Amino acid sequence: MADPGHHTVRIYLDEQSYQRLRELKNALKKQPGPFAGMVAGMGEQVMSKELPSETPVKVVSQDATGAVVEVTSGPNKGMRGFVPIANVK
Repeated sequence: MADPGHHTVRIYLDEQSYQRLRELKNALKKQPGPFAGMVAGMGEQVMSKELPSETPVKVVSQDATGAVVEVTSGPNKGMRGFVPIANVK
């Protein structure tokens, strides 16, 4: 399920990558200027991939933070990764 106003969902390499990226974004929020946003955006591009929100997935495991999912069909079939809880139906 995509965030409101979006048609894609980010799938992260794993939960640790997601947590590190969140920590980086929080630290960079304290830094003024456009450089901080650029660094956070580059980190997100490296540590995640955008998938269409209607991509069929199977939930492998789930906790309070999110779920490990596996794409079940389409061009990314077999891809596994972590999706934040806000994007889990």
